[in-house]
Amino acid sequence: PIDFKQPEEPKYMDHSAAAIMLGGFYELSKYCDEDYETVIEKLLKVLYDNSDFSTKKQSIVQNCSEMYHRESSRHISLIYADFYLLEYLMRCDGNEILFY
Repeated sequence: PIDFKQPEEPKYMDHSAAAIMLGGFYELSKYCDEDYETVIEKLLKVLYDNSDFSTKKQSIVQNCSEMYHRESSRHISLIYADFYLLEYLMRCDGNEILFY
């Protein structure tokens, strides 16, 4: 969700947050005994369902949001969502030298 205090309706989602969380849970899984595989799989499913890897859109991750209360800040492109998703995919492919 964009805001954990948002009302039940209308419910708006922020897929940039899912991309950020994906990388975080991936890192946690390397250092903790907890099994985060289910969480990672759920986040990947959400991102896969809301991404466009074609060249038709300005970004890969779709339906990103900055804030709940401003309509122009919902369901937009956010470059850092793409960054975190691609960083995760690169790490899964064995790359440790990342974008930064």
